[in-house]
Amino acid sequence: MAYYSGGDGLMKIGSTEVATVTTWSFTASQETLDITTLGDRDRKLMGGTRSISGTASISWYSASGANTKQTQASALMGNLVKTDGTASDEITLSLGIKDHADAEKVTTMTVVLTSIAMPSSQGEVLSAEVSFEAASAPTAVIAA
Repeated sequence: MAYYSGGDGLMKIGSTEVATVTTWSFTASQETLDITTLGDRDRKLMGGTRSISGTASISWYSASGANTKQTQASALMGNLVKTDGTASDEITLSLGIKDHADAEKVTTMTVVLTSIAMPSSQGEVLSAEVSFEAASAPTAVIAA
């Protein structure tokens, strides 16, 4: 029996792999609507508005021999951190892993980045914590 692991995490904006993902998670939730009517003996519910929010911990560097995905910080940050005062962009974000055969297993959705926190420590790899909220339903989900 084989298990998937997050050892080879990936994050893409559109088709550009932007960073090495160390951890990621998202939570999908749905409100419930009470549709109980007068005369019902039992409470009746139906699904309401769905929402998805998530986070990712990423790292990158720019050194001799660095590949493209390790130096694409601006492709990610430029969608939230704006120098011209415009609103944050909606982006197509894919989060997932690469399996044993190097096949991508991803979830793809249109999101709005809600925060990017970048701590910097001397001698450490540059990293960031990214938070997002989905702007619509996912267009793909991780396939086994």
